[in-house]
Amino acid sequence: MYCRYICWAGCQTPTPKPTVLDDPICAPPCWQNITPGVTTREGFLNIVKSYRYLDQTSLHDYVAPWQGFDDLISGWLRLSPETVTYFNIFLLDDKVADMSFHADWSLTLEQAITKLGKPTDILVAQAQGDQFVELLLPTQRIAFGYSTIARPS
Repeated sequence: MYCRYICWAGCQTPTPKPTVLDDPICAPPCWQNITPGVTTREGFLNIVKSYRYLDQTSLHDYVAPWQGFDDLISGWLRLSPETVTYFNIFLLDDKVADMSFHADWSLTLEQAITKLGKPTDILVAQAQGDQFVELLLPTQRIAFGYSTIARPS
């Protein structure tokens, strides 16, 4: 049960942009009172559908197994006019198992570490010319990082 936060384009843009880590109402890995391993599918949908930044047209529930999970729900949030945050919610046994957020938030790694905690492990990988760095906090069930991909696809 993990919550992953990925900022794109190296996390170094100088203009601050709103993130899902701003103004938390619960501590990570919880987000908007959605906690991996605790929140049910119905609970997630009730919360996210009323979230003011959700683009209602983007919400898609695949209602089908996905990469070892029972279901995948995806969509995007418009935290500001110029920032789109994509999310994937993976479900197991009718509960949120993994929340993944992807955006060009302009966070530095230092800012992310301040908000999420100091990582104990780091994973670096390359695929198709892009580099991915993931910082892990296994005991808190959090992973975050960045990639050299300019925009999520």
